[in-house]
Amino acid sequence: MAITGLKSVAKTYTKPIKEYNLPLAVVYNAGERTSPMGDANAGQPKFDHRLSLIIDIIAADTSDLNVDADIVTFVEAVKMTLLSDTSWLELFEAVEHVDVSYSYPKDGEDYIAQGQIEFELFFRSMWPPLTPNDFREATVKTKVNKSLHDNPVYTEIFLPKS
Repeated sequence: MAITGLKSVAKTYTKPIKEYNLPLAVVYNAGERTSPMGDANAGQPKFDHRLSLIIDIIAADTSDLNVDADIVTFVEAVKMTLLSDTSWLELFEAVEHVDVSYSYPKDGEDYIAQGQIEFELFFRSMWPPLTPNDFREATVKTKVNKSLHDNPVYTEIFLPKS
C-alpha cells in the first residue's frame, strides 16, 4: 500500500512513535470472533470468522488545522485504496463494517493526532478430517459359522473408489 506522504508502515500492536517516522500507519489485528456454521456437532468443523483489522494513522499534533486535514486525508486515502483494491478484497468474503474515529492523545510531553480505521472482515473456514483415504475405499470381512462344528466361511468384499 503506497499512500503519498506516509513515511512508514508498522505491522505491530505497539506504536513506534518517533518524530522522524511521522506520519505513520500502524496495522494490527484487534481480535477475531469465530462461531460455528450450522450444527456445531455435524460433520467437519466449519466456522464463520469476523476479524477486526485496525489501521492507525499517526501524525505530530502542531495544533494546526493542516494536521487535522492531513489526518483526514491519510485516513480517506487508506480507506479508499483498500476498498478499491480487488487483490485485497479477494482475501475474504465481505467487509461488514468500516468505522473511522479521530483522537488527539498525549505521548510523553507531546500530543499526537491519530485517525483510526477499523475494518470488520468476514470469511469462512472448513477443517476436513485428516484421514488416510477419505473413506473412498473399504474392505469388509465377514465370518459365518453355521454351527460350532463347521469350519467358518470367510467373505471379503472390496469397495473401490467410485
